[in-house]
Order: sequence, then C-alpha cells, then structure tokens
Amino acid sequence: MFRGRALPRLEPDARIDVSISNFGPISEGKFTIKPLTIFVGPNNSGKTYAATLAHSLLSSYGRRSTPWDLAHAIHTHLSSKPFQKIISVMEKLALSSNNAKPVPIPSKCSSLARDILLGNTLKHRIIEKIQSNFGTDPKNLIRFNTKSSCINMLYNSTMRATLHKDKDPTVKLQKLTKPYVLRNYDGEIQIYEGGQDKHSDSNPFHSLPHSYATTALEILGYTKNLGLEAFLTLALTIEQHYIDHQPHSYYLPAARAGILSAYDTIVSSVMQNAQYAGTRPFKIQQLSGVTSDFITHLIDVNARLSARSNRNNAMIKDMFGGSIVMSKPKAGLPKLIYRTSGTDIPMNRSSSGITETAPLQILQNHVPRYDILVLEEPEAHLHPENQTKLARHIVRFVKKGTRVMIITHGVFFLEQLSMFVRMSKISSAERNKLGYDDDDFINDSDIAPYMFKPNTKGGYSILELNHSADEGIWQDEFINVSESMYAKDVKIDQFIDP
Repeated sequence: MFRGRALPRLEPDARIDVSISNFGPISEGKFTIKPLTIFVGPNNSGKTYAATLAHSLLSSYGRRSTPWDLAHAIHTHLSSKPFQKIISVMEKLALSSNNAKPVPIPSKCSSLARDILLGNTLKHRIIEKIQSNFGTDPKNLIRFNTKSSCINMLYNSTMRATLHKDKDPTVKLQKLTKPYVLRNYDGEIQIYEGGQDKHSDSNPFHSLPHSYATTALEILGYTKNLGLEAFLTLALTIEQHYIDHQPHSYYLPAARAGILSAYDTIVSSVMQNAQYAGTRPFKIQQLSGVTSDFITHLIDVNARLSARSNRNNAMIKDMFGGSIVMSKPKAGLPKLIYRTSGTDIPMNRSSSGITETAPLQILQNHVPRYDILVLEEPEAHLHPENQTKLARHIVRFVKKGTRVMIITHGVFFLEQLSMFVRMSKISSAERNKLGYDDDDFINDSDIAPYMFKPNTKGGYSILELNHSADEGIWQDEFINVSESMYAKDVKIDQFIDP
C-alpha cells in the first residue's frame, strides 16, 4: 500500500544514471533520470522496457530487512572459517571499545557485512521486481542471440546486475568508500559512519540496527555472542544508510484507462474474495507488477476516503471542467465517479480522456510526496488543447520536486513540453502575458530527452536528443516522418492535377 511521506527523500541535485545492454530490444544505451526525462521512438523499440527496468531497480531498495531476513542471510555463513575470523575481529573491537572512544572497523569486515546482507538481499529483490513487473523470468528478457544482459545503476553507489541465460543472475555493489567505527557503550553496540560522534546531526546513531541484531541472535539460537552481535549491527547500519537515501518510484501504466473503467468490478471482486481470506487463494491473474500495483493503489484509495480527495481537482477541473470524487452511498461500496454540473458519471461511462487522466489526479491527491513518477503515454486519448494543459501540469509536478519519466509517441505533446523549456528564456512578466504563471517553465539543464533508434546490431540504441533553452527539444525523427508524408502529399496532388 502507498502512504504519503512528509518530505521526498531524493535530493534536488542527486544524479541517477542507468545503462543497459542486451535487454529486450535494447542493444545498448544509457540515460539519466533528471527532473523531466522523456523517451520517444518507434513502437517495440524498448522505451517501456527501459522505464520499467528503471522503476524495478529503484523499487528494490526501499524495504528494511527484518531480524528474520538477517538471520536467514547469516545462517549459511556461520560454519565458514573466513566468516568466523571476521566475527573474532568484531569481538576484539567490541571488547577494546568498552565505554571508550569508537574504534575503526576494518574495511574487510564492512565489505563482508554489506555483501552478505545488502548484496544478497538486493539481488533477490531486483530479480523479484523485474520478474513481477515484466511478468516473465528475467532470463527471457535477455536479447536474442546473446548470452547475458548487463544493467548498471549509479545513484549513491554503483550497482551492476547481470542476467545470464545459463546460470543465476549476479549483483555487484561498489566498494565501500566511507569507513565505519564501533563503540561498545554500556553493553550496546553502536555503529557510526565516518567516525562521527553519536550526537552529530549529520550522522546520527541509529538504535534500531542493534535492536534488530539482538533479535536476530535469538532467532539463530544465541543467548550472547558479542562478535556476531557487532557484525549484525554493522550489516544493518550499512543497509540503513542505503535505504535512507533511496527514492520512491511510482508507475502509471498505459492500461490505466481500461483499469479505471473497470474500477467498480475490480474493487467488488477483491472485497468479495476478502471474506474467504485464508480458506482459498485469491490472485489477480495475467497482470504485470506495475498494473497490479496500480490496482492495489486504487483499492487503497477506496479504503482511505478523505475530504481532501473531493477538494483537490485542479488538473481535472482545468482540463475537463469537473472533478474526480468518491461517492459515499448509504449501502454498498464507495464508487469513484466524475462529477460535472451536478451530475455524477461512473468511471465506466466517462470519456477515455478522463479515465486516462484521473489516475494522475488520484495520485496527486493521495500520495502528495513521492520522488519519481513514470508515465506511459500521458497524452493518450487527449484533444490537443488538453495535451497542452496536461504538459503544463506535468511541469508543475516537476517544479514541486517530483522527477517525471514520460514515454510518449505524441509529437504535439512533445512540442508542448519543448515550449516550456523555451519559456525559461523569457521573463515571468512575459510568461504572464502569454497566460502562464511565473513558474510555468522548466530549465534546459533539468530535462533529458532520449530517442530509441534502430542500430546495425539488429536492436535499438538509446541516444540523447539535442536540446537547448533557445530551441527546446529537437524533433528530427518526427520531422523526417512529416517530410516523408509531405512528399507523398505532393505526389497525390500531382496525380490529381497533373
């Protein structure tokens, strides 16, 4: 279930880079997730593959390991002699630091703690997310006639995942660059990053890792083992530093209009099956992870009705004149409806433009703080005038701190986004004269448009489109199509009037 957060976790200047090789139709390419990232290109060229993969990677970090996760990860290493030597080192450190100054932890201990907990756990989560979101075994996503696919992501560290056709996938993390120190304070193991004191505002001490570590010890059957307790606390502290800085990603799939039209049926089915919980399995079949997540969010919204959801409808009102509200009947389930001029219209009878756009409004209402939003074809089913308005609202999403990744085939919609880049070159007074607000623009440095183009390897490459504040986003690919159509139009004129 999705919950609002007080503040986004993603710093405004944080850099996120993703590189891909031999993944689906993509032979090679890399992209940066900037405040506004745009994917354009032919059908089946890999745009959705790249966006879904980025979403899968970003969604893999966010959950903290439980004491049971930790015990399971450690259990297979307990009888290993190299592992026992590391535990012995950690025990000596804990004894030497009893109520004294913190002592440095050797990098070999930190690296092993990171690899055992975060490395192994992250591998399972990444593979699980990819399999769920693509609806198939990750091996099936390796490009034909190749044996492996390499995926790299750079955020606060470098992660490299490799999918293999003939063996298990591998995940490697960048070597730790920051040292950790240990302090044994009145029997409580405290781990700090970089030798900072526990009262430092920039590097506070987390008591939760030690609490989880002692619980994991009990699960493993130990009443007391100082070295293992220190090692477990170290592993959880390192994981905490990764989790604290990971962005949250949310995906609005292209199937949202059809799903929203069937909203009542979906919610009713889930609620009816809930009464059989524990007696028979219930599963929404034949849906990818991103679609299933979207349905879950709709059900979550249904369960958390609030007055706010009936008030904030700026986007829908601007584009269609009405609002998205939750009806509250005296009997039966609440219903998601479109209200206009005093008339309530169920989603399944609303226009496709409304059902395409409503999820974005719902998301804005119920998850006001998030970091990355992936939008598949947001302009689908929209009149050009509403495409213009939607582009404006997306720019406003970006200005509030959300990074938006868009997959689009719409040349007019791309032109509108390009216009907001060019408006960064004019004054706020000049923007006002054009009917826009002061902040209705986006800086050229905050956009990253990419074209997916065929290459000589039989696949597609990801290439950054030229762009500038003066000229906006270059649209060479669309211009070529327009020129070809114009040439054919001229030929038709010649046949009609030789």
